Parts: sequence; structure tokens; C-alpha cells
Amino acid sequence: MKTRKKRDTLPKIIHLYWHTKELPTFIQQCKQTIVRMNPEWEIKQYSHEDILKVDPPDFCNRTYQLPYAQNDIIKYACDWFRLYVLYEQGGVYMDMSCICLAPIESFLNMHTTQIQGYNMSFIPNFYCMENWFICAPPRHEFIQNWMIETAEAHKEPYGAELKYTEENYEYGGSALQKQFPYLVQGLAWKKLNVLFPWVKHTMIMGCTDKHGPYFWFNFNGAKKAQLHQMLKMNQEEFRNIPFLKFNQGFRTLMSEMIQQPKYKDSFLVKQLEMN
Repeated sequence: MKTRKKRDTLPKIIHLYWHTKELPTFIQQCKQTIVRMNPEWEIKQYSHEDILKVDPPDFCNRTYQLPYAQNDIIKYACDWFRLYVLYEQGGVYMDMSCICLAPIESFLNMHTTQIQGYNMSFIPNFYCMENWFICAPPRHEFIQNWMIETAEAHKEPYGAELKYTEENYEYGGSALQKQFPYLVQGLAWKKLNVLFPWVKHTMIMGCTDKHGPYFWFNFNGAKKAQLHQMLKMNQEEFRNIPFLKFNQGFRTLMSEMIQQPKYKDSFLVKQLEMN
């Protein structure tokens, strides 16, 4: 008797976002690795224009008192929007600034109802899901609450202006303080994780683990030295690393370094140059 194949709980949709429709060269190259590695998945790309179409919360247009925070206001709107599309459609939200080296299905559980993601392991002894790679079935209640709480977190004095209440410290927000409001969505997750302890999550691994998207954070030296070591790695050394994530500082440097002739034979450079 044939065993019936399990039906996927996770829709095969990858949601990608960049604030403009036109993509920088490096981001376009990253996107192509995601598309190439996941040919059976539907790829949906959004821009800031798509956020405005769905009547986003007021904080997406608010004025921040912290000068550096105001410069990142488009990022905060995207933080909310990624949860919105996951709640409405389900699937995978993935930052477009990722180099995909393996099919997403190779490291995801397609049948679980749990939210899947990566732990913020760059903060010692800390448990919190990153927001640049989130997987969830549609209409997940925790995703809905996280979306609502993200909007609340951007209201004063919750967290967006580095103002805290005793309640927020109770949820572990103090560990994120130096990176607010950039990581205020992490504070929202921490709070909900305390309020809804029965909701279980799947942490794929720590983001800085040896096979994690930020594995090179463990290399010695400054950013350039870390990226240099990574660009010298061969295909076999990347065998168990499904994808890499580049935040803004590393992304700018990486896009410059891959243009240098000394890296023309780099495995990563060749992945980016494939059509």
C-alpha cells in the first residue's frame, strides 16, 4: 500500500522587497541566486509603493527625533509589510540582500505549522527571531500579533525613541537597546514570546553559527578582512551553508570587493555572475 505524501503546509511563495523597483546591481545578482535555486517557487517582489497601497500604520510616515532613525524610516515600514504579506499569503519572506546557495526546501520543514527563522545569535545568550528570513503558513495568529505589536513598538514611549518602561525591560528589550529603533521589531517578538509561551517556533539555527547566514562574523579582523576570507572559500567549504545574508555595512563593501580582479575566480563571485 502506497503511503500518502504529506501536503505542504507552507505555500511555495518567496516574498522579496526592495524600496525601489529598480535594483542595484548587487541586489539584482542576489535575487537571481534566489530565483535560480528555487525554480518551483513563486517569486513576488515588492517596493515601497506596494506598502502604500495597503494602508500601512501611521508610524510608516512618522517623524523620529533621533536623526539616524529618520533616515531608516522606509526600513521600518518594510518590517511591518513583510509580516503583512506573510499573514495574508504565507510562505517565506527573505531579504533580497541574500546569496542563495541551496534550495530553500533543503533546510525548511514544509509541513510544520510553526514559524521558522534564525536566532539572533550575535547577541550572547539571547533568544529572538531575526526578521530578514521568516517562514509561516498563511493567517498565522502569531504573525498577526507580531505585525500589530510592531506598529505599537514604533509609538512613543514603547521603544522607537530609546525610552523604556519597566514592562519592556521584563521582555528582554534592554539587550537590543543600542540598536533601536533598527531592531525594535525584535523587542516586539520578545514581548509576544513571553505573552504567548504556548506558541512554539522553529529556530533553524543561530545566524552566526558555523553554517549560518552570518557565519563569517566568527572570522578574525574587521569587515573587509572577514569578507576577504569568505571570498577565498571554495565550493566544498560552502556545502552546508544554504544562504548568506548581508546587512547594509557588509553589503556595500561586498558589492565593491567582488569587482576586484583578485576575486574573479571566487566561488561566490561565480554564483553572482550566473544568468
